[in-house]
Amino acid sequence: MVAPPLKPDIRGIRATRATVDLDAIDGNIRALRVALPETTRLMAVVKADGYGHGGPWIARAALNAGAALLGVATVDEGQVLRAHGVEAPIVLLGSIDAAEAPAACETGLEITVAGERLLESVQRAARAGFASSPISVHLKVDTGLRRYGATPSEAVALATRIANDPYLRFASIFTHFASADEPGEPFTAAQLQEFEHAVDAERPDLLRLHARVRNRVRDRTGWNRTLRRTAFAEGATVGRHARRDEHREPHHSTHCAGTR
Repeated sequence: MVAPPLKPDIRGIRATRATVDLDAIDGNIRALRVALPETTRLMAVVKADGYGHGGPWIARAALNAGAALLGVATVDEGQVLRAHGVEAPIVLLGSIDAAEAPAACETGLEITVAGERLLESVQRAARAGFASSPISVHLKVDTGLRRYGATPSEAVALATRIANDPYLRFASIFTHFASADEPGEPFTAAQLQEFEHAVDAERPDLLRLHARVRNRVRDRTGWNRTLRRTAFAEGATVGRHARRDEHREPHHSTHCAGTR
């Protein structure tokens, strides 16, 4: 028999706090906004409670600085933002359980699909009246990261189903670049080419591109062309780094219970 784990003794743990400078978040968003074409909307990713910085507060700071959308990982993260009065579009960036589709629709979240099972659940939820307007659906294509996404051939059929469903709104097609912050990385170029081919094989007049570019927006051949075609780009680290010219770091503090 395995003994139950002992309850941890927290009496000796200091009450350490992280003081987050929202001005640094503001600066990050504004710097990314300037780097993007005017027609491209910026998504601020605030999953995992804003990477531990306080999701609702980071979300408000990002939106006030120019972000147009928010990205989360789970339905409950989106529900927390809604409970705090956030009305901006919130996109579920990854897979959710098909049983969560009604809750996602009722909360007004935009849903990412990459397969028939989840798409069918979203279609059923939309027809059951869990939302008052068409459900915004994003289609993720796997171009090499192998984390979540439809194959390019699967994406064609899924895109057609989404576009032809009057209860859905085809919000975007996107992929996730694994190493966009590494200059000259050939894998990134291969992913970009695969993504371009997948988009061209579908109905370009119905598509809005969404580039999940990790860490940085880079000014180089290929990226410029993609960003000009992109309806919105994602800033996945806006909650973690200050602008380089300001070099602001999160401030951690602890208080002393007593001295002698």
